[in-house]
Amino acid sequence: MKIEGKVAIVTGGGQGIGERFCIALLEKGANVVIADIKTRQGESLSKQFNQKYGLNRTKFVQCDVTSDADFQNLINYTKSTFGNVDILCNNAGVPEMEQWEKVLNINLNSVIRGTKLAMEAMSTKNGGRGGIIINTASMGGILPMPSGPVYCASKFGVVGFSRSLDTCYESDGIRVNAICPSYAPTSLFEASIDSLVNANQHEEARKMKAIIISIDQVARGMIQLVEDDTKNGAVMRITAAKGIDYQPYRSSKL
Repeated sequence: MKIEGKVAIVTGGGQGIGERFCIALLEKGANVVIADIKTRQGESLSKQFNQKYGLNRTKFVQCDVTSDADFQNLINYTKSTFGNVDILCNNAGVPEMEQWEKVLNINLNSVIRGTKLAMEAMSTKNGGRGGIIINTASMGGILPMPSGPVYCASKFGVVGFSRSLDTCYESDGIRVNAICPSYAPTSLFEASIDSLVNANQHEEARKMKAIIISIDQVARGMIQLVEDDTKNGAVMRITAAKGIDYQPYRSSKL
């Protein structure tokens, strides 16, 4: 997909990887809707981006991704403001926490919710022009993660869900891919480190810090998935050891 002139939504776009996704898309010429639960942060970022990349190219919508009404409002606002939805980055997420159902609701259920709602808007069967959905998973969606089993389960779910939608291109003109970064220097990462330190798991914290990647690298991977029309149902890995590559899977399906 050529990104210039397209319309993108980024959930969790007010900080960290989501913020960098917004920047990368704006630099490629897209109009961007920042969706985040943190209003002050999102509004401030939208103002900064409009000053740098052009007036009214960036909008902010306060959105709780666990709410059907909020997510539908996000889609409706984007369509009414920019005329279409071409790209959705389901990026909002939280780390492992005691409230394990909250982890699943934000990391997995909201990805399913956003994907389904965006597909309704994008589908060529409904008068849309197709599109692409990038679901942010994690290397914890490919490998076991003893320090965060529920987080790991949520990201495994995102990977399986995304791969299972690869037939939607033929029926609806929509590609769905998952991006699986290793640890990146975000507030989510810092929260995970703090949790390990508080639990006296200092060696695990040290190992995490040793394999950190840059946020810019994750954004470059996202752009690659959007622009490469051959990638559909793909699972991109981003690691310190190998950079950007793809998880190999057997082609057979249930």
